[in-house]
Amino acid sequence: MTFAIDTWTFQLVMIGSRMILEGNQGDERISTELKPQASPLLSAYALLAQAGA
Repeated sequence: MTFAIDTWTFQLVMIGSRMILEGNQGDERISTELKPQASPLLSAYALLAQAGA
């Protein structure tokens, strides 16, 4: 699953049993591990706020 927020592109990546949300904007990258019941969209907004983006 891939989606965009403003100039950021996010994708969900499975690594073993973990779900990782990765965000990219040019050379800048941010990521977080998603909890099983977490919303990818809300998690992306929280990740952007945490990164100061």
